[in-house]
Amino acid sequence: IRNTDPDMFVFDVMMPEMTGQKLREEIGKIPGYEHVPTVYVTAKAEDSFTKQLRSEGALAVITKPFDPMTLADTLREIWRDHHNA
Repeated sequence: IRNTDPDMFVFDVMMPEMTGQKLREEIGKIPGYEHVPTVYVTAKAEDSFTKQLRSEGALAVITKPFDPMTLADTLREIWRDHHNA
């Protein structure tokens, strides 16, 4: 990852061996990556969980199921909203 310059991370919350939040935490320890905006994808659609992720710094939370054909448009909209805020 040190040879990349990401504009945004998109992580699934439930992944093998490590959660998306833990992965974000570990990447955030690398200088220069601590403030990269992060979007999470999750099947856990409870409002309290979404609020928790947002309070931990998530830019947005996309709940499953979602239409993979519109995911890129959704991410562009999240990106635009982030920069227009």
